[in-house]
Amino acid sequence: YSIIEQGKVDAMLLASPQDRRTIFEEAAGIARYKQRRIESTRKLDRTEVNLTRAREQLESTERRLRIVKGQAARARRFRELDSELSAIRMAVAFDQYHDLRQRLDGLTSELTALEAVRTEAHEQLAQMEAQKQQAEIDRHELAETVRRIEADRQSAIHDAEQAEQRVKMTEAAIAEAQARLETDAAQIREMQARREELQRTEGRLRSQIETAQARLEQTEQAMTQAGEARAAVLEQLADTRAELAERQAAVAGVERERASLLASIQADTQRCEHLCEQITGIERKQSSATTEQQRLNTEYDEAQRLVASHRETVERLSSELAGKEAQASSLAAGRSELAERVNELEQQRVRLDSRRLTLEEMDANRAGFGDAVRTVLEHRDRGEGFAGVLGAVADLIETDHHSASAVEAALGSSLQSLVVRSPMDLPCRDDIAALDGRVTFLPMIPIGIESCTVEARAPIDAVLAAGRVTAIRPLVRLRPEVVDTLGEDGQRLLDRLLGRTFLVEDLDAAMLLSTGVLGAGARFVTSDGSVLEADGRIIAGPNSVETGGEGVLRRHAELDDLRMKLDRLDSELQSSRAELAETDERASRLSGLRAELRSQLAGEERQLAAVQARCERLDSERRRQAEAIESLAQDRDQLSSRLETIQREGEELRGRADRLESLLLEQRAGAESLDAQLTRLQIQADQMAEQVTAARVEAGAVREQLSSARRELSRLIDEAEQVDRRYRELVEHTERAKGAIQEHQRAIQTARDDQEAAARRQAELSESIEHARVSLAQAGERVDELAQRLAGTREHAQRIERNWHSLEVARREVEVKREHTEERTAEELGIQIDAEYEEYSLLLVAGDLLTLDQNEAQAECEALRSEIKKLGNVNLDAIDEESQLAGRNEDLIAQVKDLDEARTRLVDLIERLNTASKERFEETFTAVSENFAGPNGMFRRLFGGGKAEVRLMPLIKEIDGEKVQTDEIDLLESGVEVIARPPGKEPRTINQLSGGEKTMTAVALLLSIFQTKPSCFCILDEVDAALDDANVDRYCNVVRSFVDRSHFIVITHNKRTMQEADRLYGITMQERGVSKRVTVNVNDVFENGQIKESKATEEATPEKPLRSALASMRAENQPA
Repeated sequence: YSIIEQGKVDAMLLASPQDRRTIFEEAAGIARYKQRRIESTRKLDRTEVNLTRAREQLESTERRLRIVKGQAARARRFRELDSELSAIRMAVAFDQYHDLRQRLDGLTSELTALEAVRTEAHEQLAQMEAQKQQAEIDRHELAETVRRIEADRQSAIHDAEQAEQRVKMTEAAIAEAQARLETDAAQIREMQARREELQRTEGRLRSQIETAQARLEQTEQAMTQAGEARAAVLEQLADTRAELAERQAAVAGVERERASLLASIQADTQRCEHLCEQITGIERKQSSATTEQQRLNTEYDEAQRLVASHRETVERLSSELAGKEAQASSLAAGRSELAERVNELEQQRVRLDSRRLTLEEMDANRAGFGDAVRTVLEHRDRGEGFAGVLGAVADLIETDHHSASAVEAALGSSLQSLVVRSPMDLPCRDDIAALDGRVTFLPMIPIGIESCTVEARAPIDAVLAAGRVTAIRPLVRLRPEVVDTLGEDGQRLLDRLLGRTFLVEDLDAAMLLSTGVLGAGARFVTSDGSVLEADGRIIAGPNSVETGGEGVLRRHAELDDLRMKLDRLDSELQSSRAELAETDERASRLSGLRAELRSQLAGEERQLAAVQARCERLDSERRRQAEAIESLAQDRDQLSSRLETIQREGEELRGRADRLESLLLEQRAGAESLDAQLTRLQIQADQMAEQVTAARVEAGAVREQLSSARRELSRLIDEAEQVDRRYRELVEHTERAKGAIQEHQRAIQTARDDQEAAARRQAELSESIEHARVSLAQAGERVDELAQRLAGTREHAQRIERNWHSLEVARREVEVKREHTEERTAEELGIQIDAEYEEYSLLLVAGDLLTLDQNEAQAECEALRSEIKKLGNVNLDAIDEESQLAGRNEDLIAQVKDLDEARTRLVDLIERLNTASKERFEETFTAVSENFAGPNGMFRRLFGGGKAEVRLMPLIKEIDGEKVQTDEIDLLESGVEVIARPPGKEPRTINQLSGGEKTMTAVALLLSIFQTKPSCFCILDEVDAALDDANVDRYCNVVRSFVDRSHFIVITHNKRTMQEADRLYGITMQERGVSKRVTVNVNDVFENGQIKESKATEEATPEKPLRSALASMRAENQPA
């Protein structure tokens, strides 16, 4: 089917030549060829890239194979020499081990024989040491006895000396006590004289106190009498002052009452005058109110008529506004949904943008990298060294979000490795010395290492094809911004890191695959992040900063996803906002109409309200005016009554004022008398106060004298008590001193007795100490004798011990050598010599083995080592690598052959597609050009003449950076240009045509294409909207010419087009809100709009508007 709509008609002419060519390609049926050709070209480009890469890998593999072959030859020679060297070293080791075992057996037997002699010598030594120890104990006991006796003798001497000292000290104490007794006696006599003097002074002070006490009593009695007289005067003064205050208050009250009465009289006079004025005014108001009431009745009737008129206008405007409000409500509901959608999109965008900013900030801060790696990158960015560092591995690669975790686990700490171009670009020694931690530098061009990709062996492809194993390498790619910088070296670096790494479900599957085809050098990563290394190590657990670049790839992948989502959201948001703006514009127009209606309605309502308010105001004024007239009459009566009452009350007030004036004169005279009496009493009270003050001053002086005498008496009493206390203390001290003298005399006698006893004990101890010293000398001689014998025995035992230790050390040295030999042979030769020695001994005893000459064996070993050293550095893995590279070389040769064949097939396919496309496009273009611009073409049929042309545009090529139009026409690439010249016009461009001419030209071109490739159905959607009646006739005739080949469904509002239709379909709304479909055959409709009876069914009968329209169309088309 084909759909030709009004928008597509305009697009046909306004489109670019290339877009217009697309329509011709669809008509020619080569669109699928073009798509297939583009896909084939892309495949060809990829094939050529893969072919170049495969040839490079093949050349690299061949170069490496030539290098590895030499290394493998040296490795094989190394293995031969090493095997021979190991055999000689093993024989030498067994011979040395046999010699050590024999020496060890001999030393063990000598130690066993010497052990008995050593034990006997130790027993003799212990016995001699016990005898010497007992002799030393005896000597020590005798020495202790001598020391004890000497100490007792010294103690006796000390006791005698102490007794003599006590005698001397006691005699001195007696002399001191006698001197103190004499001093105390003199002080006792002084105390007795002082006590008598104090008693005389005390008697004199007591007589003075009695005199002052009597004088104080007389002064206080006089002061009391003066105070009582003053109190009586003050009491009389207070009574007089209170009475005067009462008289003055009475005078003030009378004055206030009289003034109030006078003010009331004056106010009543003024009120009477005011009431007379009010009565006159009320009479004038009654006259004017009657006139105003008549005027208000007339205006009220006119306002009632205006209210009815404005009410009808308001009802009409309200009905129109309700309809607009319903439309606005429907539009607001749609806008609300759009606004909510826009709001949701904006919120979603804000959330995604916030997450994007967070991830970009983490990326800028290099979160997930170690401190040392961040330091290197910061120094490089600032130009402070590390210029050869291209970046961290994690910053140079990218992967999909769902593969990021597996790739991070596969790379592990390599994510933090810093990539350099080659070993020559490694940092200098100063840069490395400035590092604050461990950093891994990864050259893209390795030293003697080649990457191995998964595609190296066909069995691996078979395993991957099963779908249970996924190669990690295809999941990782270089970031677009570094592809040009890193180039193929970057790809080979990824091959080296991940070429033999595979993604499996779990560790069980990894262990199973490691024993199969993928096992040799392959690494496996599970979906949960566990890693099975090629050497059998298993790494499990979550990634962390220590394990390297935790989350960096996931962060990059998530950031890329967020940017894509944000782009999609921005596009969707822009579309929604445009739709919302369109809705707002419609709502704005509708709002303008509603505002205009509201304004009109508000104006009418304001006028109605104003008229109603005026009507109500007039009615209210009418009622108020009537009430005012009645109120004025009542007010006049009340004012007259009040005037009479005020005049009567005024006469009474004047009489009361005269009586108050006489009472005021009497009260003023009494108050003046009381005031004179109050002055006399105040003078008398002041005199009494002066007398009381003088008495108080005199009493104070007497009290001070009495207090001073009492203090002096108290001091004398205290001093007398102190003298008595000191006197008693001196008497008691004298008695104690006499007793102490007697006690000292007894102590002198006791000390002399102790001195004599100590002298006797000293003589006895001197005699005992002489006997003890003789016994101590004999014990010392015995100890010296035993010490000499012990020294000889100890020297003999030490000599035997030294011999035993020498043998033990020799045996231990042999054992150490034996153990060292066992460890060395186990480590270097891989044999347990102690386990194999028994078999070696049996062979040696049986004569199957001959003893080696150690010198010859060592010389032969040196010769073999020298030959091995001449081989230089040997790569033992070169043998296995040689076989792997040979297999890889064969696989690459097969791949290059397959890629060459694929390239040849793709080139042939593209050539065939180009040939077929050119033939079909040329055939279709020629047919469309003939149908459009030929003598009987659609353009001339629709315009009734004129000229038109459809031609191919010359190609535009870029030469030296500038776009230049050439004369070359390419049937596969050239755009299509349309040239139209209606009758009587020579336009230079399509844009100079009128709207109808543009539409007719586009319709002619579209129908020409449709004529070339017709379809069974064609939909024309308001194509005739911009045509006048004459052009509509031509348009309908052209469409009618196609009905024998296609069915046309025409959507139109043009009556002439409807008349050409075979059947009409319409939608009518007989009832409000209920739509109904109607259909009718145009040939069944008469000129008057009636339908044939056989066709007038209930369902098919058109409504009156449609029937009338058909009748009018027939009438318009009748010939005059």
